[in-house]
Amino acid sequence: MYRNIISIVALILVFADSVNAQFSILHSFTGSTTDGRYAQGSLITDGIYLYGMTPRGGLVDSGTIFQIKFDGSDYTLLSSFNGTTEGGGPLGSLIKDGVNLYGMNQWGGTNGDGIIFRHGLDNNIITPLHSFMGKPPGGDAPVASLVKDGTFLYGMTQRGGISDYGTIFRINLDGSNFAVLHHFTKDTDGARPQGSLITDGTFLYGMTQFSGPNSSIGTVFRIRLNGNDFAVLHNFTGATNDGASPYGSLLINGTFLYGMTGRGGTNYTGNTFATDEGTIFRIGLDGSNFSLLHSFTGTTNDGAKPFGSLITNGMYLYGLTEFGGTTNSGTIFKFGLNGSGFTVLHSLTGTTNDGSIPLGSLIIHEKYLFGLTPGGGSNGEGTIFKLGEATLPIDFSDLTLALKDLTILPAYPNPFNPSTTIRYGLSADSKVIIQIYNITGNLISTLESNNQTQGWHSVQWNGTNSKNEQVPAGIYFGKVTSYDYTKTTKLMLLK
Repeated sequence: MYRNIISIVALILVFADSVNAQFSILHSFTGSTTDGRYAQGSLITDGIYLYGMTPRGGLVDSGTIFQIKFDGSDYTLLSSFNGTTEGGGPLGSLIKDGVNLYGMNQWGGTNGDGIIFRHGLDNNIITPLHSFMGKPPGGDAPVASLVKDGTFLYGMTQRGGISDYGTIFRINLDGSNFAVLHHFTKDTDGARPQGSLITDGTFLYGMTQFSGPNSSIGTVFRIRLNGNDFAVLHNFTGATNDGASPYGSLLINGTFLYGMTGRGGTNYTGNTFATDEGTIFRIGLDGSNFSLLHSFTGTTNDGAKPFGSLITNGMYLYGLTEFGGTTNSGTIFKFGLNGSGFTVLHSLTGTTNDGSIPLGSLIIHEKYLFGLTPGGGSNGEGTIFKLGEATLPIDFSDLTLALKDLTILPAYPNPFNPSTTIRYGLSADSKVIIQIYNITGNLISTLESNNQTQGWHSVQWNGTNSKNEQVPAGIYFGKVTSYDYTKTTKLMLLK
């Protein structure tokens, strides 16, 4: 026990600098024909590069796709959208499958109503997969991101469909078999979805920005992957104990969904939304146990009007707000999963060495948070930034549990694509074997088989087998063995 306490104290001393996180700009956009501007989505990573989009800039000012390394080097403009057949103005994020990136543009295509596209990293060619057709039968103006399950891409449009209030759709990775799964009708199910879908492998979950039953102001919903069993899980009212007008996406963590709204909360004074600044909430996967975790105030030590989505390292939630902070230019914050410990990690200022007005979400890689802003930077055209050291995927500074033989923390991220981190602690020096199994019990890969010291450790699995081949999407299990102790953790790989 003495060794355990000494080890934990040492880790606290090493990683306890939780308020002095180091913020730096990796790239300031220029808005020229060889660069983007006004970045509003989120970044993704393959472990080597960060990839993202801008809605403006490039050859014809219709947006770009770019890549950059984690240290800010090797920034490369991969493609410029032509604004017509390739579409333009992407507001969401990319997803990656092998050598291809997939995304959506809010305008352009055959009908001018936006497109779904594929971008090849091996050739930097943009291939339109689907042109939206407006009202009806298809959607119009997709402003978010896609999600994949191995066979299909799923997404939403903000407008279009039978009632012109938006749609939920799916399409094959090659662009075939496009189908609308749900047409939003406003009064019974919501309208104008702004964020993206997420999936647990059985259901798709999402939010609408407006309307819904009983004069509500937005909804949380779920629908099966085949389009059946659409259900509203929560109707936002905008009252002091509720949110209103969600702009981002949901986050699954265990049996709960976490999300944010751009309006509502304790400062709500009526339908004018003059003083309410948005909320963080939690709700069960079945719609039960809705609770308001935080109401934003817009003060110097708080944020206001969150536009993006939350992420988690298994212990904390991290996010961005569009406004609030010391100069009302937005914040980066950290928040406990149980609703405690709200902390502003950085107040954006919009100066030449900072960003402003973030409209996307963060991602975590190793010791850093990465994100985009549409404003600020040396040219005033937006930035790519990182915030580091305090925001670790394993935040040992807040780990109060004592090690007991073998301890496993929740994998992060989970569900995941392309990689997840398994985190575990040893009470004594021990040989450790870490293996990945599929749902039928077959061994997929051995990640570790060696002697390790007492303390906390982590290992990353990138979704490949022992031959370094990519495995299909689905449920997997990480098995950690130390002497006579074995524990497993459930992993969900998305495609």
